[in-house]
Amino acid sequence: MYSIKRSKKTESEARAETDRLIDLVKLSIKDICFFVIDRKGYITNWDDSAAKIIGYARSDIIGKHFSVLFTSDDLRKKVPEKEIKEAFANVLSTRERQCVRMDSSHFMALCITHVIKDENGKVTGFMKVVRDINEQKLTFDALHKSEEQFRMLVEDIRDYAVIMLDVRGYITTWNKGVEYIFGYSQADILGKSFKMLHPKEYVDKGESDRELKEALVNSRAEREGWRLRADGSLFWANEIVNAVRNKQKRLIGFVKIIKDTTEAKKSREMLKKYTRDLELTQKTLEMENAEDEALLESIGEGVVATNADAIVVLINKQAQMMLGVTEEEALGKTCTDIWTVYDNKGDRIPSHSCLVPTVLRSGKRLVNSNYYFASGRKYFPAAATTTPIILDGATIGTVTVIRDVTKEKEIERAKSEFVSLASHQLRTPLTAIKLFVEMLMSGSMGNLGGEQMDVLNNIEQSNEKMIQLVDNLLNVSRIETGKMKIKLSTTNLHEFIKNCIKEAIPLAAASKGKILFKYKKSDHLTIETDPNLMRQVMNNLLMNAIQYSPKHAKVWVTLDTNKDGEIIINVTDNGIGIPRESREKIFERFYRADNALKTKTDGTGLGLYMCKLFLEALGGKIWCEPRKGGHGASFYVALNSKGRESRDDNKTTAKKNNITSLQANKYNYAPKI
Repeated sequence: MYSIKRSKKTESEARAETDRLIDLVKLSIKDICFFVIDRKGYITNWDDSAAKIIGYARSDIIGKHFSVLFTSDDLRKKVPEKEIKEAFANVLSTRERQCVRMDSSHFMALCITHVIKDENGKVTGFMKVVRDINEQKLTFDALHKSEEQFRMLVEDIRDYAVIMLDVRGYITTWNKGVEYIFGYSQADILGKSFKMLHPKEYVDKGESDRELKEALVNSRAEREGWRLRADGSLFWANEIVNAVRNKQKRLIGFVKIIKDTTEAKKSREMLKKYTRDLELTQKTLEMENAEDEALLESIGEGVVATNADAIVVLINKQAQMMLGVTEEEALGKTCTDIWTVYDNKGDRIPSHSCLVPTVLRSGKRLVNSNYYFASGRKYFPAAATTTPIILDGATIGTVTVIRDVTKEKEIERAKSEFVSLASHQLRTPLTAIKLFVEMLMSGSMGNLGGEQMDVLNNIEQSNEKMIQLVDNLLNVSRIETGKMKIKLSTTNLHEFIKNCIKEAIPLAAASKGKILFKYKKSDHLTIETDPNLMRQVMNNLLMNAIQYSPKHAKVWVTLDTNKDGEIIINVTDNGIGIPRESREKIFERFYRADNALKTKTDGTGLGLYMCKLFLEALGGKIWCEPRKGGHGASFYVALNSKGRESRDDNKTTAKKNNITSLQANKYNYAPKI
């Protein structure tokens, strides 16, 4: 420290020398001001820097006591007097305190008081140096607060172990994360080498030392590996080591930040495993997809897959050929955009009633062997099966298999024509046999004995069965080839059914059974239909109900309408019933259920098939259900209350729809395009 000694100069010269010294100091430091006080504290010198920082002009402050620059609190504590006493005793005194400006505002100041002596060493006054450290103080306080918050933050972190090492690698400070992750207490770890946190093999290989060396060279090192807990267990950790240096860039230690990443390592390993499995699965799927594609392309049926919106997502080559479309033309369109479907009567099926939309709504597999597909110029009969694709209980798409049955239809037609021809040929000798038997039984050829008459009766009965069979075959052939003529007339269904029941009463009486007819007397249901075909339907249903029921059985017949306006005829019995697996098949040609074969061995399997054909020709339908509340079967016939137009099925349809007779004959019915 230094003192300013007064030389043997005049007072003015001494003051001038002091001012020059102050000016030199002011040039180097901008936030400092100077003023001079006498031994009692009165201001004798006040420069411009003091006026700028403190606010007093020279004329306002000279001669006043420097205590005007102190806060009221410092005045109560007699700080001005203490500063002068300290300066007398120590030559130089330093204080940090609040200083008061002329406008009464305060600022933090560093105040230095220096003794001024004359040539004899007598104290003549004091030079006051005041530096405004308000900004520095605020910055320091903020930094201190930030450091304290950071210290508390680091100390309370549990997911990371934060350890401070000295230059030798010994632990000097730590946070609570060390205790949480490693299990060490403060007494266990402070002052110990950080190597105690590493497995022995790691230390023996020199990896621990290499960590610090790398951090020393690169300022930072990062490792992943096993770390050792206090209980001897290992865990996988991510560790970062940072070298810590002072302002002079001298190494003062290291900071280690350690995180337990065992779960993350397991997750990564699981992810790698799943990735490998996914890649393997993907390859497997690709192979299976290639096999499926090869299979799809090799099969003879057309295959079309759609999504839940009936949009085509796959179509194989066979389907493209059948429908006359390319894959590019089909994909992205609804199935009803690329084909039109007709039933076996030539009526176009509405889009919402086609197989795909119906299966998407119901979630059930549907089969239809009587479809006719039209796409562009292509038109062909087909058997179609649509199966839902179900995922988690929801229908997400469909797969439709289309089989062109043109050849099968031609074969069926050839069969029908052969049966028709054969039946016609059989009809002639059977008719002759019938006439000859009638002649013999009438006695015109001579009297016959009892045994001879019995033989003739058997011949007559067998011949009648053969005639009935041939007639049935002829009817089937006619309707299958489109040659059945439908002759409509207005028919009162109440009277019609009563007459049919009367015809069946003798058969029922033979087994002591009853036929009960239930209907609403107020209703007079009439319909345009072919009574001959309808009589065959009713006779067949009534005969089956009686023949396949035990003695004293009852047959119930009801006539009513449903909510859709259809006329419903129901024939219910309490007989042997129809097995579940046979309910769809009983309307097929020549099919008989197993229990029916055991009960009645001489059936042909044509009766219900003919009923189905006749009703379809009349615009109706037939189905079977188990009898409610007991044994037996219940058959339902639904007729359109508006009836059906009279027509020769083959010629009228072909002419009406501008389809050539050849095409109409080829497929039985032409579509109504």
